[in-house]
This record gives sequence, structure tokens and C-alpha cells, in this order.
Amino acid sequence: MIMQLARQLSVCGLTDLDLITGRFCEKVIDALTDDLVDGDGYIVQVKQGAMVAVWWRFCFDKEAMDYQETVDSIMIGLRSSRHVFRSVLSNPLVLLSSVEKTWKRVEMGVDLLSTFLEWGIEHSDGPFQIHSDILEPDDFIELYKVLEVLQNVILFCPQSATRQNAYKVLVNMIRNVLPPEEKFKALKQLITQSEQSSMISLLMYVVKEEVDNAISLRRDPSKQHLNSPFASEKVMELINFVLRPTTGPPELPQQIDAVLSALNLYRFLLIKEEAGRSNYTGVLLKSSLEEACSKWFHPLRTFLEGFKRSFCASDADVTASVLLSVSCVEGVLYRCLELAEAALKNHYT
Repeated sequence: MIMQLARQLSVCGLTDLDLITGRFCEKVIDALTDDLVDGDGYIVQVKQGAMVAVWWRFCFDKEAMDYQETVDSIMIGLRSSRHVFRSVLSNPLVLLSSVEKTWKRVEMGVDLLSTFLEWGIEHSDGPFQIHSDILEPDDFIELYKVLEVLQNVILFCPQSATRQNAYKVLVNMIRNVLPPEEKFKALKQLITQSEQSSMISLLMYVVKEEVDNAISLRRDPSKQHLNSPFASEKVMELINFVLRPTTGPPELPQQIDAVLSALNLYRFLLIKEEAGRSNYTGVLLKSSLEEACSKWFHPLRTFLEGFKRSFCASDADVTASVLLSVSCVEGVLYRCLELAEAALKNHYT
């Protein structure tokens, strides 16, 4: 039944691109309705239905539809129209943020985004890049909404496969759609606004990979002009946010994952900058090293020592697990402190 209905849409002259962008909505509503009581709610339902129809056709009706022709038409639309660019990446949001919280619809939305990104990234002329290079503020706002919803899917969806796919889509959008400045802005906002330590840890890993890539590009003589916030002192702000929150020491054990990821990022920065005899992130500045030791590492070491002495859960296994995690944090902390103090000595010799 659903397949037959989906096929009828094309018979009525509605292409898959029309359904994806939602540009057919006004015509359909004008033709089929005289007086809408809840116009906005009706439009949302129409867009949800359009996305569901596209998902069904892409998954189960490839033989009946001209699949490659559909892909090509979407790529042409992406290249020529900023509206199509935004619509392809943001319209699946009507499924991801469905008020009914139906996880099947969320799965459909994630699948569609994954498919669209795959097409755009693998296409030879990089249609996403055409618009990414001149991303408008409104474009960023729309795309950031999608990232926020994907983050919620990663945290709360009960299906592990959908959570994993949502994380891949989120990382793909950040890496391949957003230009460097907006990429950093999105990651910073997601990190600073998240209350979930595990999510912060995943995002800090993305930051680490972007830093690695940005520093490597800066070291290439032919690409030294490509300035990136990931090869600047802005990266240290993210570490400071986790290791020195305004409310006091990091909350443990809740923030263990975030603290560990921030320490690992610092260790990576220090080793990479020293090995390349560079200092793009400012991690090797004397003032930065002194601040790291006095405001991050020494207070955190004291706090962890006190926490280990005082922590005791009602469940002995929980106590053992938490103390093991704290020991892992301590191991990385001591290594960071050792590296920072060694780098400081170079400033005095």
C-alpha cells in the first residue's frame, strides 16, 4: 500500500527532489485544502509524509524508480541552488524531531541524511563544497539544529545501530559540510552546551582529528595560507572548559570521560607541536605551560587524590569501577604534568 502511494506521487508530477526540498507543499496545500485550522502543523505532517515516501522508494523501490537519474537530479540541484543545499540537509529534521518520538521515523531521518551526505561527498565535483565555502549565517543556524537533534539521537535512541549511524552522520556533516570557522563554532557549542560526559568525549575526539589535520596542512609550504581555528590558541579554550569549569573542579565520577578526553587532547597537542617544532595552538608558550600546571594539573591532582580517599558507593563493584577510571585519569594527568614541566624547563635553560 505505502509503495503504491509513493509511486503515485511521481505519477502526479512530484519528483523525489520536490519531495526532499518540500517545494511542492504550497501547491499541494492550495489545491487540496480550502481552510486550514492548523496550517503549520499540517505542513509539518505533509513534509514528514514526503520524507517517508522518499525513504521507502530509496530502500525498497530502486528498480521501479530511475535511481541514478534521481541521484543526478539531486546533485544538479545541490550545485545550482542554496535552497536545495539547505533543504537536503535540514528537511529530514521533520523526522528526527518528530513530536510522536517514533524511533522508526528517527531511523528513517538518519538514513536519509546518511544517504544524501554519501552522495554529496563521493560525487566528483563536491557539490557541498560549492556552498560551504560561502556559508551564510542562516545556513549555519539550520545545519546546527540538525547537529543538535543528531546529538540527542546519539544519547537517547534505544537502538544501538541508529545511535552509531547518527554519530557517523554528525561527524560527516561537521567534517565535510561546514567550513573551518563554522566547524569549530559548531563543535564548541555542542561541547559547551552538553551535559553528557560521554558526548563531550566523542566530540573532543573529533576536535583532536581536526587539529591533527589542520596542523599538518599548516606545515605544508603550499598550504600555509590556510588558517584554521583548529591550528590556533582557540583549541586551548576547549580544554580549559573541561578541566577548569567556572563552577569549580570537574564533577566526578560524572565527568570522568570528558576530563580524560581533554587530558588526552592536551597531551596530543604538546607532543605534536614539540615534534614538529611548531606552536600554532600556543600550547608551548611559557604562560600557557605555567597556567596548565598551576590551574589545571595541580588542582586536578589534589582533587583526584581527595576523591579517591572519600569515594565509596553502596555497591562495591561500582566503587572498584569508578576508582579504576580515576586511576586511568591520573595516569594521563601525570604524563601531561611531566611533559608540561619538561617543556617549561626548556624556557629556563
